[in-house]
Amino acid sequence: HILAFDVCTNNTLFGFYASNIVQCDRDSNVVYHAVYDNLECSGTPQLSQSIEVDESADVVCTALANCPYAVVRIYETTNECDNGKAWNELAFIVGQCQATNADNDTFRVFTCDENVGVTESLFTGGDCVDEPVNTTVRFPVDNCTINDEGLSSMFVQCGSQRVNATIPKEPISQDEPYVAWFITALVFIVLFAILLCTAAYLAHCIYRDDDDRYVRATVYDQEAEIEEIENAKN
Repeated sequence: HILAFDVCTNNTLFGFYASNIVQCDRDSNVVYHAVYDNLECSGTPQLSQSIEVDESADVVCTALANCPYAVVRIYETTNECDNGKAWNELAFIVGQCQATNADNDTFRVFTCDENVGVTESLFTGGDCVDEPVNTTVRFPVDNCTINDEGLSSMFVQCGSQRVNATIPKEPISQDEPYVAWFITALVFIVLFAILLCTAAYLAHCIYRDDDDRYVRATVYDQEAEIEEIENAKN
């Protein structure tokens, strides 16, 4: 797949949601990755840093800004598409002829249709203009796709317009690669600890109050018994 720049994708882990966007600076050819604590890539990112790209990968920062793309959701669980568990979204370019292997003997083109999903067409020619030798709907609409290894995925959407397709801002943090859900999880842990302490304190107070009432009732009963004995003597 040819991954797409300037597309906001979402992910979730342990019930916490975040969004990501990868951008490329046209002047420096540097790739930036930003993480947000919402599902819209809006506001100030929780993390923004430059990332190293593998030498075997080709990075093109000067291509068409709004070329079409598809977004699919990849699930961490196998053999099921459970939105309640961990998943990541992947945005890749469609409509481009690309080699399927290092030998360059087979080529493919992905197409995206909101009513069908993502279709893969295979060709033997490098220009992908002849009749395809095979066509398969790889990511159908409203259908969980499971491959031979049990990897589950589902079609999300087609698109062409980018989110903030401009030169990205300089990184706001390069030395602390924290993600938003860890910070949120820490806050929840602290709040939960406070709640437990409060509950324990209230339970102790209720117990002490009941104990004090019992002691007062016992003393009262003893005093009443002594008074009854004195009256009997008189």
